[in-house]
Amino acid sequence: MPELWDGKDNKLVESIFKTLFLSWKGNGFSFTPELSAYRKLLSYMSTDSRLTESLLFEILCQMAKDEKYSVVEFEKRFENRIANVTTAKKTEWVFVIPLMINFSDEFAFPIKMKFFNQMIFISKWSSLAKRFGKKRINTLLTKNSLSKNINTYKTAIVLTSYGSSGYNAWQKVDFTFDAFRGIMEFSYLYNTISLSLGRNASKGVFPLAGHIWGLCEDLSVDEDLIFFLTADECKPKVHVIRKKNWSSVLYLVQLIKNIPAKNSINELLANCFRLYGQSVNHNFAHLILLGLWQIAEELSCSMPGQTKTETICQRLAKHSPYNFSEDISIKLLQIISKKRNDIVHRGINEANENDVNILKTFCDSNIAWLVNLVANNKLNKKIDLENYYSHYTQSDNHLKSIVSTINYIQETRTGGLK
Repeated sequence: MPELWDGKDNKLVESIFKTLFLSWKGNGFSFTPELSAYRKLLSYMSTDSRLTESLLFEILCQMAKDEKYSVVEFEKRFENRIANVTTAKKTEWVFVIPLMINFSDEFAFPIKMKFFNQMIFISKWSSLAKRFGKKRINTLLTKNSLSKNINTYKTAIVLTSYGSSGYNAWQKVDFTFDAFRGIMEFSYLYNTISLSLGRNASKGVFPLAGHIWGLCEDLSVDEDLIFFLTADECKPKVHVIRKKNWSSVLYLVQLIKNIPAKNSINELLANCFRLYGQSVNHNFAHLILLGLWQIAEELSCSMPGQTKTETICQRLAKHSPYNFSEDISIKLLQIISKKRNDIVHRGINEANENDVNILKTFCDSNIAWLVNLVANNKLNKKIDLENYYSHYTQSDNHLKSIVSTINYIQETRTGGLK
């Protein structure tokens, strides 16, 4: 049986267990600030990422009721729980994400796409009503603020997944959904100065209606799953999506139709799109700016705690969208980076629409450059991109020296030279 905590933490874990069980009052733990902290510590310190705080607390409660208190007993029960989850019946869940937008009559529904090895559909409510029953769909609409707009907005993103529970099934497709949403946003916002703020202002082109619905056709599942996704409704900028503008979405989806290889540029791109969709739909400028800066860090191969802000600015400026010198682009990004640092480290939220749109434009141009690299098979791995940035500013003579050295190393490895 594998140990859930590193050996060096054994005494600390045993001490926390003892303290926790002393607070058991027959039918529950006495709530204290320490209780929440201990749950966090035990989950975070675990060597198994499947030990979530909620699962940990559930097992602890069962053990207390059974008057079993040892760490070994906990590990045995955790292993049994994981084994049961692994062998449990996987239920099919259909996730429906309402879109506050329409598609022109040129489209044939449902719109089908393969992305991340996952089929994604954009369907009309009428087809969902046929599949799940009009009464069931109307009940969901009544629970959601979209009900008042159902005659205006008639489409939804639909994904299917399998899991032992609705949330378990959603965890398998949430990255796919976020990245796909980012592709839609990027395709329509690319190279535009369009992120505006203010009450009910839509930052993105594809605002969501607020909830994700998990529908299950298995009659043994009592209730549909409804969970919160966005803070509020926004008025969409674009009311109708036309087919001629949809081609870029299809192009990018096709580029990442399969799950990317680990540490590939496709994986980096997918993560950029995930961050993009989240960023442009925030309600406040400082949150949008922080999200876009995360994209800048991805694009520049930034290593947390290691890559200097100056390096990020320099790398992002190499593919500037502006018709002025690289030095000016760097200076512009340094201004933006200072505002980002003020937000993170000093709590000064002075970012404005102009800051957001400038950084977005840099992110747009760098993402487009990477898409072109992937499409033309120029660079494939993140390490290729890192090498590009590391040697981009080197002189021709220096690059020739590097090539010569690499050739020599390769020859010695094959036994040609000593």
